[in-house]
Amino acid sequence: MEIESLELNERSEVKLTDIDTPLSAEEKDQLDRVKKVAATNINLGLTAINLGTKFEAYRRKEINNHIQDASELQKTIQLLVDLNGKLSLHKDNENEKPITPEIREICDQLKAKKIDVLSEKETTLTKERLAEIKANVSSHTDRLKTDLQILFTAKLQVCIQELQTILDTLKRIEESSRSTRIIANMKAGG
Repeated sequence: MEIESLELNERSEVKLTDIDTPLSAEEKDQLDRVKKVAATNINLGLTAINLGTKFEAYRRKEINNHIQDASELQKTIQLLVDLNGKLSLHKDNENEKPITPEIREICDQLKAKKIDVLSEKETTLTKERLAEIKANVSSHTDRLKTDLQILFTAKLQVCIQELQTILDTLKRIEESSRSTRIIANMKAGG
């Protein structure tokens, strides 16, 4: 569908003194073109707004999913920080220390999130094993922090920018459609 170009020059502007003057053939032709362009723009505008609204809903859902992912990453990071804190309570002068129920509970929660830092068979921790677990916890924490940063910069921020672009475009389409209707109404005398 080709949209007819419409240029308004000074002669095309409606003046209050012109209201009582009948339209010339050229002005009637121009009015028909304005109506045609206005109708086309309104239909295109509505289609664009409908598609834009669907895309906006899709992006908002995607943003909500990313926010949930970020929340899960933050919870996992917090579990790792809590575990590191509990492990730091072990004194360096003890060769073996029994694994506390709190440490076991945190490890079970991490295991449910596919992070296995402690074997179920382990009941005590040696100095060497404690250092190994702390290094493992630190590594997982760093990886999850990186994942969280990537989620925000590469996914969430991109979705938000695209959403803002769509909303700005829809606003311009609506303003253009409104302007075209105003011009068509002025030309039609109503």
